[in-house]
Parts: sequence; C-alpha cells; structure tokens
Amino acid sequence: MDAVILLSHRFYKVSLVLFFKYFYMETTKVKLSALFIALLPLLASPVIHADTPSAPALDNRAAQGDITAAGGARRLSGDQTAALQASLINKPAKNIILLIGDGMGDSEITAARNYAEGAGGFFKGI
Repeated sequence: MDAVILLSHRFYKVSLVLFFKYFYMETTKVKLSALFIALLPLLASPVIHADTPSAPALDNRAAQGDITAAGGARRLSGDQTAALQASLINKPAKNIILLIGDGMGDSEITAARNYAEGAGGFFKGI
C-alpha cells in the first residue's frame, strides 16, 4: 500500500510539473500560483481503492488454491442454486437490450438461441 501511495504521489508531482511547464509560457505568475494552490491538495491525498474482505459466492469467483494442481483452477464449489435465487429480485426489468442486425451473424443467432432455448439448447434445423 505504501508503494502505491508513493507511486501515486510521484505521478501527481510529475503531472503537476509538466502541467505547470506547459502553462508557464501562456499564463501570468498570478494565475500559475492560484492554479498551484488549487491543485496542492492532490499531493497529500491518499490513494482510494476498493477493499472487499468478504464477497458473496456469486461475486467472489477468483480461483482458490494452487492452479497448477488438478482441479486447482476450479472457482465454484457446490450447488449455486440458493445463491442465484437469493440474488433474484421480483421486480419488472428496468433495462431493455435491443439487438439490431440482419440475423445471420453468429452472435445474433447465439443470443436468440440462448434466449429461446437456454444456454444448452439448440435450434432444430440449424
């Protein structure tokens, strides 16, 4: 974490120096000092990152264990039906996805088949 903060402070310092060199030719010293004062808090700001200590089964899909061993890259363990049912909300859909195409592309056929027959289904005759 200290290395990330150190790198981010170096990035801010370098970007501020380059920014000031560019605007030094075109602005007065008063504008430059006002800009420096306005951007000064960026040098002291910490890096904000997401910290997820405990994620639900559906969100935490990183491989656990040694990925070089047989079955080591397995991400899900056990039945996920209860987790999927808990994540469903009994409300109408808010978003509509409209696929526009001539209907002959692989992606359009796959999307239509998955919607109509499910991911393991198939269209008869294709």
